[in-house]
Amino acid sequence: MLKVLSSPSYLNNCLKHFCGSRSFASQAHSRSVLSLSNNYAIQRRYKSDKVQGHVIGIDLGTTNSCVAVMEGKTAKVIENAEGSRTTPSVIAFTQDGERLVGMPAKRQAVTNAANTLSATKRLIGRKFEDAEVQKDMKTASFKIVKLQWSVFEPEAMYS
Repeated sequence: MLKVLSSPSYLNNCLKHFCGSRSFASQAHSRSVLSLSNNYAIQRRYKSDKVQGHVIGIDLGTTNSCVAVMEGKTAKVIENAEGSRTTPSVIAFTQDGERLVGMPAKRQAVTNAANTLSATKRLIGRKFEDAEVQKDMKTASFKIVKLQWSVFEPEAMYS
C-alpha cells in the first residue's frame, strides 16, 4: 500500500499516528516505513516474519514517563522500584555525584533545586535562541546554557 500525503496538518496527524505509542502494537507482523520529503510522507507496509527479540515502548512525558514491553500480542507496563506504573520525569544529581530518577529525585527537589531537572521534554529539539527556551531560562530552577554543537558517543555519555 502506498499513500502520498500533501496537507501539512494531515501529515502531522499521520506522523503522530504512525510514530505514536500504538503504532506497532496492533500490527505485530507488519512493519511501517514512513519517509518525509518536501512536505510529503510516503508510507509503505511490508509483511515480515515474527518480531525477533524484545520490543520495548517508552512514553516520555513532560510530567511522567512509562515503559512497556510486548509479551506476545499485548503490552505489559513495567513497574518502577516503588511499584508505580509511571515514573516522574525528573532527574537529580546529588552533591556526592549520585544520580536520582523519578520519585527520589522529585522528593529532594526543594533542597537541591539547582541540580534537579524536570519538564525538560519541552526543551528537546529547540534552539537556545528559541523564545520558549529563553522564557524557561527565567523560571527554571536549573541552568540552561548554550553549548557548541557536538555529537556525543554513548561511551562519552555514560563514562
